[in-house]
Amino acid sequence: MRLSIFILFSIISLQVRSENPAVNILIWWDYIDKSLILKAEKQCGVRLNLNQYYTSSEFSKQFDKDKYDIAVYSDTSYPEIMSKIIETNIDISDLSKGYHPRFIREYREKNLPKNTLFFQHAITGILWNTDNSSFDHNSTIKDVFSTSGGDVWVMFSDSAESMPFMSMLMLGNPSGVPLKSRDMAEKLNNISHGKRLLFSNNLGKVAHRSDFSLAYVWSGEAVYETKNKNNFDFTSNNKISSILSDYLTVLNDKKSSVCVGRFFSQKETSLAISDTRFYFPPYPYPHKENAEYPLSSKVHKVFYENIEEMNFRVTKSKSDKSAFAKAWRDMRIIFKSNYEVKSKY
Repeated sequence: MRLSIFILFSIISLQVRSENPAVNILIWWDYIDKSLILKAEKQCGVRLNLNQYYTSSEFSKQFDKDKYDIAVYSDTSYPEIMSKIIETNIDISDLSKGYHPRFIREYREKNLPKNTLFFQHAITGILWNTDNSSFDHNSTIKDVFSTSGGDVWVMFSDSAESMPFMSMLMLGNPSGVPLKSRDMAEKLNNISHGKRLLFSNNLGKVAHRSDFSLAYVWSGEAVYETKNKNNFDFTSNNKISSILSDYLTVLNDKKSSVCVGRFFSQKETSLAISDTRFYFPPYPYPHKENAEYPLSSKVHKVFYENIEEMNFRVTKSKSDKSAFAKAWRDMRIIFKSNYEVKSKY
């Protein structure tokens, strides 16, 4: 009898869910836990369909290909989709009043449309192996590379994430757009001192090797990929990094879309995402000790100690991004062929 009741209840639940309106979300891969998805579905009476992507270029292709109700994307993608965002009468900007003071100022200065909010933030920085390297937390990029031990370095393969680094290295500031591929290759070769330089967005395959030295990575990735490890450290400052932002935009005025957009932008949800993905919410965020992830305390401290001095990443035009992407691809080919970077992991 109990089994029959349970089966009947399950069938009814599935029918109810299938009848709920669908909300289609375009979002970074593995950004939010299943528990939050289920909570949003229950609270808003919807079915969530997540189309997940790995890179900003994938986002651009998917955004143009299909229709979505909500999009979560990098600040670097905003300029190219800005004209495609139909704001209508959507206004979820009231949630920004609860932001950390630094993010309140930045949100106002960016003058984002009222259907768009900050989702999460991160900083880029240097993750290093303390068994073979040691850095001062005020180090410049050149200091970091010239004093590192070990044999293997890692850099982003994604050109959008690498642009600020190369701009700082070649131009002395993170806002320029270096476009000469051969100059970039020679610059990296000059500072590498014979080390193996890998271009990868998958740090986990490399970081636990004994010959791993350092990586230029997102702060969240630095924490996540060093789980239960105590031989890593992380540094970032306004000389080597800027604050990166992900945005959430509600793309239509359907009640279901607005409800889900507000759910994933509210303080409670934002902090829950930060607790598991190690990014930084736009809201004040008290630190929680996490024994499994020993770097979480360090990264949290670095971020909030530098938050007033560190600049937000300057977003580039679509033409600048395209030009740098081509130069970055050409540079990697030149670097691998001319400087014999042959490592495979």
